[in-house]
Amino acid sequence: MLRVLAAVFNNRPLDPSGTDSELYVDPDDLVADLVRDAAEDGLNVVIAGPRRSGKTSLLSALTYAIRHWPDPLVVNVAGRGLASVEDLVGRVADGIQDQHPPTLRKPGRVDLLSVIADAVPDGARVLVLLDEPSREIAFQLFGRLRDELWRLPVTWVVAVAPHDFGAFITPPADGFFERIIELGSLPSDRARAVLERRLARAPEYRERLEPFLDDIVAAAAGRPQLLLSLARDVIAGGSVTSSARALEARERRLTEVSPSARKLFAVLDAWGAGSAADAELQGEVGVSAPRLTQLLKELERVALVHSTAGPGRGGRPRTVYVPARPEEIATT
Repeated sequence: MLRVLAAVFNNRPLDPSGTDSELYVDPDDLVADLVRDAAEDGLNVVIAGPRRSGKTSLLSALTYAIRHWPDPLVVNVAGRGLASVEDLVGRVADGIQDQHPPTLRKPGRVDLLSVIADAVPDGARVLVLLDEPSREIAFQLFGRLRDELWRLPVTWVVAVAPHDFGAFITPPADGFFERIIELGSLPSDRARAVLERRLARAPEYRERLEPFLDDIVAAAAGRPQLLLSLARDVIAGGSVTSSARALEARERRLTEVSPSARKLFAVLDAWGAGSAADAELQGEVGVSAPRLTQLLKELERVALVHSTAGPGRGGRPRTVYVPARPEEIATT
């Protein structure tokens, strides 16, 4: 039973499979907009929203919606952890070639973006769905390489966190995207639909959860992650009020730290744990290892994270930081 609970009411982004498509609830008919603007008309789109606001699931829903289309080719790229524009360009080219292996290299181009140009089949269009690239990579690709990028038969739909959104509205990158979508709160009727679809997958929890659906929707206030967290807590025997209070306590605690520390906490909360020695974490937050150590200590001082010893390179121990659960924060 607990395995079913974890599988159905977890916070993982939905993938483009037919099974997950049944769980997706479009917050504001955005999939239809993306199909029209990006897939049909070839408009470049940026989607801005906080972490766990549904950006990745929206990209997956778009992939599923046009899964049988012969054109454009759809390439999904996870931007988190990419070290450079070269890495991103290589991922896009690999994604195209996985679907259409090249038969003959096209001559004549030697610039960075020729890697993509060479991979695109003659006469084809490509739709790249890029999920949360770093600010630096975004500015280089869509800013410095904007004019070269325009020449490719490629449309871009890019999901970005608010703290990286500036890279997309800073000239010359601001001219690349024809449509900006900002994800807001999930309307109450659609929030309830999220829970109803999950209960259809796990009806054994309906008796326990159904009396609290309205309370859960109200307490979640349109936040998908909180909606599912509250549902899990109620099913496990908790109460909506206590769970909501714990999460509110965490939000209050976050106001006590710097913006950089809040950004770091959002990453750790999504990843589950991290270390100052992690190059990927340094790149995601956009700071050096010493600065990352300072930010982790800042979060630890207000009990937003706790540290533990973990294995490092060469067998040497390293300090790993784990975000505190809301109920832990509420009691400290």
